[in-house]
Amino acid sequence: MHFRLPHKVKALGQQWGTSVRRSGLVGVTLAAAAISGMADAAKPSVPTSREVRYVAPASWVVAPPASNETPPPEGAPLKVFYMDQQVHVETQGQSVYTAQRYQILKPEALSAGNLTLSWNPDGGSVAVHKVRIIRESGQVDVLASRKFDIIQRETGLEAAQITGTLTAALAVPGLRVGDILEFAVTIKANDAVLGGQAWGIFQFPLAGMPGTFRTAIAWPQARPVQFRTTPDLISPEPTMIGLEKHISLEQRDPTTFVATEGAPARYNLRRMIQYSDFASWDEVSARLYPLFVTAAAIPANSPLRAEVVRIAAASAVPAERARLALRLVQSDVRYIFVGLNGGNYRPMTTDESWSQRYGDCKAKTALLLGLLRELGIAAEAVLVATAGGDGTDLFLPSPAPFDHVLVRAVIGGKPYWLDGVRLGDTRLDVLATPQFRWALPLRSAGATLEQVPTIPPPLPFKIQTIDLDANAGPTKPATVKIAQYLRGDSAEQIRRVLAATSADEGERQIRDYLNSEEDWATITKASWRFDAAKSVLIVTGEGAAKQEQVWWDGPDTELRAGVPRAGFSPPEERKRPPEQDSTLPWVTSFPIYGCWVSNIRLPKPAAGHRWETKSRPIDQALGGMTYRRQLELRDGALRSVMVKRSNVAEITAAQAAAANAALAKFDNQIPSAFQRKLVRGYAYPPTVDADRVELIADIDWTAETTPCTL
Repeated sequence: MHFRLPHKVKALGQQWGTSVRRSGLVGVTLAAAAISGMADAAKPSVPTSREVRYVAPASWVVAPPASNETPPPEGAPLKVFYMDQQVHVETQGQSVYTAQRYQILKPEALSAGNLTLSWNPDGGSVAVHKVRIIRESGQVDVLASRKFDIIQRETGLEAAQITGTLTAALAVPGLRVGDILEFAVTIKANDAVLGGQAWGIFQFPLAGMPGTFRTAIAWPQARPVQFRTTPDLISPEPTMIGLEKHISLEQRDPTTFVATEGAPARYNLRRMIQYSDFASWDEVSARLYPLFVTAAAIPANSPLRAEVVRIAAASAVPAERARLALRLVQSDVRYIFVGLNGGNYRPMTTDESWSQRYGDCKAKTALLLGLLRELGIAAEAVLVATAGGDGTDLFLPSPAPFDHVLVRAVIGGKPYWLDGVRLGDTRLDVLATPQFRWALPLRSAGATLEQVPTIPPPLPFKIQTIDLDANAGPTKPATVKIAQYLRGDSAEQIRRVLAATSADEGERQIRDYLNSEEDWATITKASWRFDAAKSVLIVTGEGAAKQEQVWWDGPDTELRAGVPRAGFSPPEERKRPPEQDSTLPWVTSFPIYGCWVSNIRLPKPAAGHRWETKSRPIDQALGGMTYRRQLELRDGALRSVMVKRSNVAEITAAQAAAANAALAKFDNQIPSAFQRKLVRGYAYPPTVDADRVELIADIDWTAETTPCTL
């Protein structure tokens, strides 16, 4: 992720203890791991934060919960007795004690004996308390003969990440089916950049599994730590032990949680407990703000000054200046996440990013902020969640719900979300509509959470045109021309792939893609080009319709021709099982916006006949979607423009019920033309009552206003 929070806890590959949305806990992973076998050499006598210590648990650790004796499900590879996590909030930072006891029942569970520890030595440390095997013949103290090996490597390099995180690994020797394995470790974290504050989010298992699972949190009475549980958990009352407050939550044999079908994410947050010593979102905002102000400053002698002068000389228009600054940050500074030396939160300075020509979202945001402010454009750093962040307002104030930071600039009273990590944003007016449900601006006086409006996409992500020439009649091959006009992130990804391949390979990839999408045709020639001025990728293909799938039906005097890509698939019925809450809203397929345009050039009708169609235009709003189809039969061509766009991210239960009721009348028929025998003396009405639909060749489909525009 771009805005990396420092710590997480996992165990046995289950959700138990998993940090939700970047919790503030350094963690333990018990999972299969590749062990290097590399041992530390010449260790100093005094352990450092880069070493694994072997000591007894701290005095604040309490006894583990009672082992669960519920039999595991038949065929289960593992029996869990208990999984225990205890958080100790300290004067600076926090420590997390993790203890687990489980039995290997099948060979496939032996990988649970490959133990790995991950921690950040920049303010953190790790202490192992025990690794013990229990079997009928007695107990084996694994640590008496084997220690963890520290693997000096960056696990995220393949994802352009330099985190500074250390990994220690131990393959428990001699582990057999039937053995019981006990393991306990404490990992400490103290993020000096944020003043040693503490926060975290834990989630009990969502999958049904026998066992005892406990989370306990302790903090000094004088420290203002708040905690919150989801409504499905009983909120514990704090108790005093000495000068510390304690809370504890335990679940035994949790059943499988079934998410409410189709409900927004915030309604499916379950079995979670969170804590934080941030008093408010304003405090989070104000605490992070100075980091970006400092990093965004451009020194008087910085080489970036020349870039500021160049951009200012290129245009006096603020929007154009912002576009050039964004292009510089996206194109001239490559993405690498840097989490070293407090870099989980502290961005690199503008000069560091520019001289090294790399940086993560924090660095790119600081660089863009510096450029925009020098150019006189109001802008601020904003924290967001790349997954959307629905339900962020239900979390306690902390950096945990966010994994990304970008710039929000205001130009002419309009906000623009400028993301330096993206690529290919050549125009501000067609930037992708933000999908973040919540955002936290970083300001000197602090700021609270802001709900980001849901805005339907202004332009189609995809326009596809199909020009089918069937003038030669049903017994002759019909030639076809297909073009796709693509916008947005997916278009940029495709463009980068095509740009990195040879012309022949690019043509082959497009040809294969079109043939797979339009299996009724055989595309033999393909090409692509990118219109940078309009941010549109155009891919084209030419070939012939397959004779058996040309949509002809009936004898020569009763021919019927169907229109490809001109029939709507009906929306799915939205119904939940009786045991689920039917009053909750439903999510939609937001954002989508597609347009499919078809022309069929028909053969000359048989003597005494004419072409007609019974299909009608469509203009319908249903279940948060707009469905529109224009249709016309004129000048020997059947023409169709079909548009589908999502308008909102979710609909109410009442709107879903209304959409269900309307499904029976939903027009999902593919339009077709047919030949009708003329009756002498009969005054035939127009073939269809519709707006004029232009031929494909008469339209500039890269324009912002086309027949596809809603």
